[in-house]
Amino acid sequence: MSRGDFDGDDRQRPLTGKGRSQARALVPMLQAYGIAHVYSSDSARCVETVRPFATARRVTIEQEPIFSEPGFESNPNAAMERLDAIIRTPEPVVLCTHRPVLPSLLEIVAGYASGPAKQLIRAVQDNGLPPAGCVILHRTTDAPKLHIVAAEQAKSRKTDHDSRLSIRR
Repeated sequence: MSRGDFDGDDRQRPLTGKGRSQARALVPMLQAYGIAHVYSSDSARCVETVRPFATARRVTIEQEPIFSEPGFESNPNAAMERLDAIIRTPEPVVLCTHRPVLPSLLEIVAGYASGPAKQLIRAVQDNGLPPAGCVILHRTTDAPKLHIVAAEQAKSRKTDHDSRLSIRR
C-alpha cells in the first residue's frame, strides 16, 4: 500500500492484494534455494512478503527491527553488522527489508563481490528494485574468506492468469 494511502504507523502498513499475490509467487523460486532461515524487518509488509514462503517451508520468520526503515535510521552501523553476520551463515537465507534501506545494505555485500556480481549489486544500488523484486546472491561459505561468486536480480510478475519469474544475471 502506498505511504500516501495509509494512515497510521508505517510499520503497520500492509501489502495490497497485488503485493500478497506477488509474495505467493515468490514461494517456488525461494524453495529452489533450500532456504533454512528467514529474516525480515518487523514491518507488516515485509513480514507479509515472506510469510507464504515461511509457512510453506515451515520455518520461523526471525523479525529484525534493525532492518526496518526507522530501525535502520536509528542505528545503520548495527544493521550493517547484523547483515554481515547473516550473510556469513553457511545455510541459505532470505532477508526482506525496505527499498530505501537496500542501497546501504548492499554496500556491505558489494565488498564481498567482484566482476559481474559486483556490477549487478552496484546497478541495484543505483537503480533500486521494483516491488516484489529481489537480489539473489551466491556465496562461498567454506572458504577462509566470504566471497559473492554470482548475483541475480529477480522479479515476480503475477497476473490473473499466471505467475512468471524473470531473472537477470
